[in-house]
Formats: sequence, C-alpha cells, structure tokens
Amino acid sequence: MKYFIGLDIDSKNVQIAVIDTDKKIYTNKKIKGIELINFVKNEIIGKFSPKETLVAMESTSSSYHLYPNFVFKKFGYTTKIVNPIYIKRYREYKTFRGKKQIKLMR
Repeated sequence: MKYFIGLDIDSKNVQIAVIDTDKKIYTNKKIKGIELINFVKNEIIGKFSPKETLVAMESTSSSYHLYPNFVFKKFGYTTKIVNPIYIKRYREYKTFRGKKQIKLMR
C-alpha cells in the first residue's frame, strides 16, 4: 500500500488523515459525519486509488464506525477496523518511551 487513511470517529464528526509511506501528510481534516460520502467523492477518489490505499479506523462501542466503513468499502477501498485496546496500548507505549528517553537525557 502506498497511502494510508486514518479515521478518528465520534458521534458527530470524523477526523480524516491521509499519509503516504514516506509519512507525507496530504490531508488532516475534521468533517461532520454526514458529509463523509461527499468528502470521499470529492477529495479522496481520484487522488488516492483504492488499490494503493488502506483505510484504518478504531472500532467504537456505539457502532459509529459502521457508516465510515460502509462508505469506503462502497468505493472499493480496503478497510481495517482496529480494536481500541491496541491503539491505547500503542499510545501508552509511545508516551512511556518518550518520558523515559527524556529522563535519560537529563
């Protein structure tokens, strides 16, 4: 995969970030959930091929992730729904490493 789309989803909004394998950021926008299908049509399709793009999102306890998953699958994108426990552990690990490295530098 050449591009990665990450979605942070809540009850009303979707934060969409698009990066490539070189970590270049193409977009990082917060939109209303209801605007998602138009955003994908206008901003994603044509710029980022479904064959070269992986879409990842955190699963939500209230099923908010189902609509974004449906929208991207409708346009042929490969989607992955990630368990929030893994994301939380990754964030804690990065924070812990960052603090540990700062302490060692002092």
